[in-house]
Amino acid sequence: MKKNILLFGLFMISISFTSMKNFADKTAYIHKVVVDVDESLLERMLKKDKNGAISYNRKNEVSFGEETDFENFSIDEVTSILKDFAETIGTIKGLQKVTAAGAKEVNLNNMFGNIVSNVSGKTKMQNFPNVELKKVKEVADEYYTIKMEFISVNPATLNKNYIANTLSFKVKTKITSTDKKGNILWENEEELKDFSSAFNNSDLPFNSEAEFFSITREPRLFNEFSNEPIGDYNSLSLEDIENCMKFALTHILSN
Repeated sequence: MKKNILLFGLFMISISFTSMKNFADKTAYIHKVVVDVDESLLERMLKKDKNGAISYNRKNEVSFGEETDFENFSIDEVTSILKDFAETIGTIKGLQKVTAAGAKEVNLNNMFGNIVSNVSGKTKMQNFPNVELKKVKEVADEYYTIKMEFISVNPATLNKNYIANTLSFKVKTKITSTDKKGNILWENEEELKDFSSAFNNSDLPFNSEAEFFSITREPRLFNEFSNEPIGDYNSLSLEDIENCMKFALTHILSN
């Protein structure tokens, strides 16, 4: 009897180990990442020279790009974000390997698509992969689509001057995992409004009863000649947006 129980126990352990091994051997591929940001949250683009330094005119004044030009992630920055996304998904989901489609330069079609976004008061962050599942050649067990929308009720950003005020927003995040045929394996969607851990202690604390997360904004850039604040600092910096994206991804995967 004891021998049979021991054999049964070993059999169950073997099945459990095999199941865990099969799960750990699974792979995933991120083929689409869509990040829409309300324009009131975006930082307007300063004109810069060929070396990336802020341009000053003869009066030591800086100038902005067009009214609808906003700071955007570079190819290298998007590549880094995708790498972090892949590592986060692999760690939390216990996957052996997670890769992502490459960052891609903006093409004419993407530009026209962004004009539509501008009309609706939001801008699609460029250079993120947006590959249709049927065109994906990589073989994986799961295929990920990640969508994030930064929502705000702030006034428009155009021609803003610095006033010590607050910036309010929330992020609607949806992660969908499918097989190669497009069948949904699992899907998580949530509207997040607590990003206190993504900002400095000097920013406003999180209010759980508020509809949006609110933070104070301080100047980030100063004129090198007059030391006066410059730039559209009543906005989220690219670093702010990246930190919020990573926080949202980790949160929704862990819940």
